[in-house]
Amino acid sequence: MLIDLPAQSGKRMATLDELKGVAIVLIIVYHCTGLLGFDNLFQGQSGVDIFLVLSGLGLALSLKDEGTKEFLIRRLAALMPRYWTALALITVSNTLVLGHRDSVWDFGMHVLALHVIVPDSFYAIDGALWFMGMIIPLYGVAAALRPWLRAGLADRVIVSGLALTIVCHLLCNLNQADTEVIIPTVVVRIPEFFLGLATGSLLRHGSKDTTLATPVLAWAVLFYGLYAATVDPRLLTSANPAFGAVWSVWYLLLIVACAETPVRILRRMAKWTGTRSFELYLYHQPFMVDYNRHIWYQYNQQIHPTSGQLLVGIAIGFVLTVGVCLLAEALASRLIPASNHPGPRLSLAAGAITLFWIGKVIQLY
Repeated sequence: MLIDLPAQSGKRMATLDELKGVAIVLIIVYHCTGLLGFDNLFQGQSGVDIFLVLSGLGLALSLKDEGTKEFLIRRLAALMPRYWTALALITVSNTLVLGHRDSVWDFGMHVLALHVIVPDSFYAIDGALWFMGMIIPLYGVAAALRPWLRAGLADRVIVSGLALTIVCHLLCNLNQADTEVIIPTVVVRIPEFFLGLATGSLLRHGSKDTTLATPVLAWAVLFYGLYAATVDPRLLTSANPAFGAVWSVWYLLLIVACAETPVRILRRMAKWTGTRSFELYLYHQPFMVDYNRHIWYQYNQQIHPTSGQLLVGIAIGFVLTVGVCLLAEALASRLIPASNHPGPRLSLAAGAITLFWIGKVIQLY
């Protein structure tokens, strides 16, 4: 099957950052409308699905001629310091604002990004952190698939994603995990990451005789469909990917069809938000939702806050979220030189881990 795509090997696609901006706006709107009790008209949870597809796509496009160890070090060194720093800050602020005292087990699971497989730890520290427990292990799987990604074997990548989804679903049921949380939140979304990987693999090569249409892929899709239909229809009926695709296509069409100044301003705003989407995702829920609700609840003497109060809290929380993101960005720019070598990032990671455990000590004592 011949697929003609613009080759993007080794390049960063600016549109990916803009789409990440759209995704984080959808997620923030989703959480804020839920806080205010409004209907979820925009299906903002689909922003997570956009993130997953873009994460896989960007990872495939950024592959270099390096070993598996070097790949993992490079990816984790770029990600984990920011995650651990956010985890430490949220830990301390949860203690100061909410009075939370989470267990050492929950902290350990979050540090290792394994909390997604433990139902009791899933939402223990912050409701938005479950995503990290999903994406980091998927990076490990992607490292093993690097030969196929580099060769453009998109069919094998997709088959691997479907197989991993079924295995995770079986393990959830076998271990009697909280299937009402982990399966609909995590497991159903696994194929999206591999779809992004496969797309990125094809974009790396441009025009080529790809193996996308093969009997193996056809049988794998058929088996997955039969398994989902007979065992757990949620693996097929999740609407999030469809809504995520609609929002992505809408934004891309807007870019293609319009070039007026308002649209250019929109694109710049989306890119600014997208380049900071990771931190915005990590910090927005505690600052804009959790602390907002708690502080007003205490201020009103156990009476539920009004919509006006919550809107004020959302505005203040948004300013705090952006401020923390910019502060983290400025700090990272000072600590990390303008090079791709992972050494400085690993040093920052060690500092983040130290900060995290300082937060834990403060919490305990």
